[in-house]
Amino acid sequence: MIETAYKYRNPAIMLRPVNAITKSTRCNAILRFVAAFVALLTGQACTSMGYQYFINGDSGDVVARTQGLIVMQGGGTDVDENFVRMGQLSGGGDFVVLSATGDDYYNDYIKELCSCDSVETLVFANRQAAFDAFVIERIRNAEAVFIAGGDLS
Repeated sequence: MIETAYKYRNPAIMLRPVNAITKSTRCNAILRFVAAFVALLTGQACTSMGYQYFINGDSGDVVARTQGLIVMQGGGTDVDENFVRMGQLSGGGDFVVLSATGDDYYNDYIKELCSCDSVETLVFANRQAAFDAFVIERIRNAEAVFIAGGDLS
């Protein structure tokens, strides 16, 4: 049974019950969790939200001590040393790959090179997907972010 909590809106005037807001917030959080869980189990899902999600490793957030690094590469093949260095300076934390095309190609490759806690790939089908709460959370919790290239035409 949910107890009704009271919160002062204006201490001089009244008390206001907040359990209705709490129920709604809990419902939204549960729905987001279920959507993320389905994505983890299927290795994709979320296509109706405009993105696909793939993960290799621990889905929980790990907090690691990091050091700053910007790597610029392109126009050719991937350079292993760049990923190794990113993994080292990320403290072995969560590594997120952002892409407009493809699938989870980088997950195993980066995980093997970096020994990171997890490697996650978000493949965007549209711009609106970048504003999804789950997407924002994954990027904010990342210790390293790689923006994949490829044929972006």
